[in-house]
Amino acid sequence: THFLNLVHSPARAIGFLIAGEAFRRLPRGFRAGTYPESASFAGFQVRYEPDLALFSGDSVLLHSASTDVRPDEPEALRRIAGVGSSPLVSYRGSGSYFLDRVARGVWRLEVYPDAVWVDDPFTRGSLDRHAVRIRWEEHPMTVRLPDLAAGFSVTPLNAGNTHRPAVVDGRFGARPGVYLLHTSDAVDAAAVDARYFAPPPDGLGQAVAHDAPAAVTAGDAFSVRIRTAEAVDSAAVFVRRVSGPARFRLLPAAMDEQGALAAEIPGQDPGLIEYGLVTWSGGHARTWPGGWAGTPRDWDFTGREFWQVPVVEEGLPQVLFDAARDRERLLVPHPWQYVPFSMEIAGGSMPDRLALRGEVRSFEPDPHHLSIRSFLPRQAFVGAGADAVLVVRARATGRPVELEVALVETDAQAWGYSVHLEAEWQDLRVPLADLRKVPLTLLPRPYPQFLPYRFESASLDAALDLTQLDGLQFSIQGPGDPAGFEVERVTLMARRE
Repeated sequence: THFLNLVHSPARAIGFLIAGEAFRRLPRGFRAGTYPESASFAGFQVRYEPDLALFSGDSVLLHSASTDVRPDEPEALRRIAGVGSSPLVSYRGSGSYFLDRVARGVWRLEVYPDAVWVDDPFTRGSLDRHAVRIRWEEHPMTVRLPDLAAGFSVTPLNAGNTHRPAVVDGRFGARPGVYLLHTSDAVDAAAVDARYFAPPPDGLGQAVAHDAPAAVTAGDAFSVRIRTAEAVDSAAVFVRRVSGPARFRLLPAAMDEQGALAAEIPGQDPGLIEYGLVTWSGGHARTWPGGWAGTPRDWDFTGREFWQVPVVEEGLPQVLFDAARDRERLLVPHPWQYVPFSMEIAGGSMPDRLALRGEVRSFEPDPHHLSIRSFLPRQAFVGAGADAVLVVRARATGRPVELEVALVETDAQAWGYSVHLEAEWQDLRVPLADLRKVPLTLLPRPYPQFLPYRFESASLDAALDLTQLDGLQFSIQGPGDPAGFEVERVTLMARRE
C-alpha cells in the first residue's frame, strides 16, 4: 500500500486520484452493492482486466489504463488524467499525463516519463534493487478535444524544455514535460503553471522483464510481451524447439500500446520450446534474459539463458498448481492478529518434487482458519469439458485433516471441495461437477482487522468458468488440535478415466 508515487507507479497514482473523486462526490454512507455489482457505480468503474480504475463525470475523465469510455459531453470537459488511451487521447507511453483546460482552445498538458517495472516492487526493499526504471522517450500522442479540433500548436513551458513538435491532424510526438496546446498565438503562456517535477533518466543500463506462460496448447499461436528499461533501435524474438540441433527462428518484435515489445509465436507441436529477446542499440546486439552479447545465430554466441514453455496437446492433463513452479506465486496471510501458523516449501513425495506445507499451531485465535492462495500466470490457458476432474496430490502433516481446495476466478468467485487427508501421500480425484461456491479468503488479511476476512461474490453464475481461472486456494478450518497439510500439485484431467 505504501508503494505509491506519480512517477514510479502511475496507474496506482491515478487510481488514488479517482478514489479522491469518489470521497468528495459520493454522499456519506453510499453503498455500491456487493462485487461484482460494485465494479460500476455513479460514473466510477473498477475492472480487474485490464487493471482499470475509471471515473467519467460532468467535467472530468480519469483512467488508470486504456479505456473505450467516451464522456457524454466532451465539450464540457475541463480535466483529463490518464495512463494509456481513451477516445479523446491516444498515447503509447506507460507514464501518466494530465490535460487541464486553461481557456477555450487552450489546454495545459503535463507528460510524465515511462515507468518500466523490471522486478516485483512488493518484495523486500533494498537501495541496491531497482524494481521500476524511468525511461524518457518520445511517444505519439493524438488529442481529439472539441475546442482543439480545428488544429493547434504545442509550446513547451517547463525549464530546459525546447521540444516544439509539429501537429498533424491532432497527432504529435510527446516527450516528458509541460506544454501548452493552443489554437491561437495570442495566449499568455507565462501565466500558466510551468513547474515540472520528474526525475531524470536513471542511466542504470538495460534490463528486461517478462512472465513466460506456464504452458501453451499445441497448434495455438501465442503472444509474448517483454518490457525493457531502455529504448532500443530494433528487436526480435528468437524461438526454437528444445530438441537436439534445432535452429532458432527469428520473429519480429514491435512496441505495443503499453510500451512493451510484443511478438507472436506461431503454433508449435507438443514438446518444449525456448525463446529469447534480441535487442539492437547503437549497432550492438544483446540477447535476453541473460544480456549476452550477440545473437543466437552468431557462431561464437555463448548465451545459455532462455525462457522455456511446455507445449501440450489439447485434452492432456494440465498442471494448475505445482509447488516447485509456483513457489514465488503465493499469497500468505499476514501474521498480525491471526492464528499462529507456518508456511514453507518442503520436500515432496519424490526426490525431484517439492510441496507447499502449511501448519497451524493453534486454531484458538480468530479467525480459526488458515488459507494460502496461489495465482497463475495471466497467459496460462485452461480448458476442459464438464466431465473433467481435479487430481490433488497431498497429505496431512499430523492428524488427519479436511483440506478445502478451491479454484479462484478473476471475478473473485471461488469454487471448492473438501478432501480428507491422511499422513500418507494420496492422489485425490475431485470431479469439477462437485465443486460448489465457497468464500474467498482476502489475503494478506485486510487492515484494519475489523474488515471482512472472507468474501462471497454476489455473482449468480451457476458454474465455474475455467477460462477465467486465476489461481487456487488451500484452506483448513478449526477448532481442533494443531494441524497441517502438504500439497505437491493439482492437475486438471480433461476427462474421467
